[in-house]
Amino acid sequence: MAKQVPFMKLFSALKLEPTLLRQVVSWVVAGAVIDKKTRVIKAQILCPSLPTEQARQAVEAALANVYQVERVELSLTAAAVSDGEEEIPLPEPPPERGEPGASIPEACDAAQDVFRRTEALRREAMKHIQTVQPREKSGGKKGNLIYGRRELRGEPVPMSELNLDMGTVLIEGDVFDIKHRKMKNREAWSINFDVTDYTGSIRVSKFCQGEEAKPFVSHIDMGQHLLIQGRLNIDRYTNDMVLEPYAIMLGEKTRRKDTALEKRVELHLHTTMSAMDALTPTKEAVKRAESWGHRAVAITDHGVAQSFPDAWHSAKNIKILYGVEAYFINDMDDRVVVHGDDDGDFHGEIVCFDIETTGLNKNKDLIIEIGAAVLRDGQVCETFNTFASPGRPLPREIVELTGITDKMLEGAPSQEEAVNAFLDFVAGRPLAAHNAEFDMGFIAQACRRMGREFSNTAIDSLILAQNLLPDLGKYKLDMVANRLNLPAFNHHRASDDAATVAYMLIPFFKTLEG
Repeated sequence: MAKQVPFMKLFSALKLEPTLLRQVVSWVVAGAVIDKKTRVIKAQILCPSLPTEQARQAVEAALANVYQVERVELSLTAAAVSDGEEEIPLPEPPPERGEPGASIPEACDAAQDVFRRTEALRREAMKHIQTVQPREKSGGKKGNLIYGRRELRGEPVPMSELNLDMGTVLIEGDVFDIKHRKMKNREAWSINFDVTDYTGSIRVSKFCQGEEAKPFVSHIDMGQHLLIQGRLNIDRYTNDMVLEPYAIMLGEKTRRKDTALEKRVELHLHTTMSAMDALTPTKEAVKRAESWGHRAVAITDHGVAQSFPDAWHSAKNIKILYGVEAYFINDMDDRVVVHGDDDGDFHGEIVCFDIETTGLNKNKDLIIEIGAAVLRDGQVCETFNTFASPGRPLPREIVELTGITDKMLEGAPSQEEAVNAFLDFVAGRPLAAHNAEFDMGFIAQACRRMGREFSNTAIDSLILAQNLLPDLGKYKLDMVANRLNLPAFNHHRASDDAATVAYMLIPFFKTLEG
């Protein structure tokens, strides 16, 4: 037989009209059950006299509304009710839906009892918890304490060795990132900062209420060297290992020392003014060298002198050597007249040559004519001329420019035959051409196609003219020839252009010799 409890004690949150209440106060609950799936309360009620069906339904509706369930089913039995109060066990109340409603009194009482006991434990624990002690400004160990009650002692654990099984640990390192965040609409802070001992790094994380956050927000700065004691946990948001601090104290960072009896002088030092090459500010570099007892230090940033003022202001007992790591720009290669390794004099043999092509691209276009003239001791001695078959029709603009037609190229030697004949004529002698890069490029490309070596030294009469006739302005072959009063020639025909280059070199060489 189940224990009995007065109806209004079990359903104490129920509010009824006075007429119904007078009937209900004498009811006794003999048993009750909650169906969680259907959200239905079923109860067996003993009452001195059975109420009307309308009264029963009114009580059931009121209970369903108060306890936020689908319905309440009361099984009423007329029976004598005992005077003594007996408690019956009541299952866990139904889950909340919508706005929180009232819970069944027995469950509510149990929850309140648990809460009271938990609150008592929390208050007892708060008596023993470490209280926040802001950093003191006086000297001594206490003055270095940022958070916690006692100074920290012991051997720090390298961050590379940290793991969750260690529990409470002591670490030492430098602060390199701070990300504190104040909670919206709450007097609370999420404290987060990162430290490293250069073997590893870890985030220090703590949730603080009110004034507890003040030491962290006010006294932890970038670059500080700290001793931190705390417990290793897993952050539930980032799923990373973090350290929840119990105590934080300023530490003294061990700095490198120069113990050499004879101090060196650094002659090559970059600062942050050297873009993408250094991380040391000028002032810190100078102060460090000075603290090591160095007599001087040289600042040699990449192509700039912006660090000089900081270096000058920072130096007290050290001499600053002002320097620069300069950039060398080669602006001479495109002005070089002779390309190659051969040595020769102005009176030796030089093969002056010119080519006509189907276009300007050495990789796609082909040679159609090669002309050459040998300059020896100021005289034109030998000549060479040959057509070369491109194996395809000539472009109209090439015909108009050179006067060479497809008919003139009928039966001409192939590219390989023409170039081989020209190189056999050259026989390893130095070459000369006007804009030699163009002519030498086509000859070299033809040699690569047929697998023949080509490494002759070349003289560029264009660059020579630009250097010796700086006031001319334009240096096309015919313009230079006119300036030098050379005989008229058929421009854009290989043999005539080659001879003109030879005649051009004669006065140029005389000028250079003089």
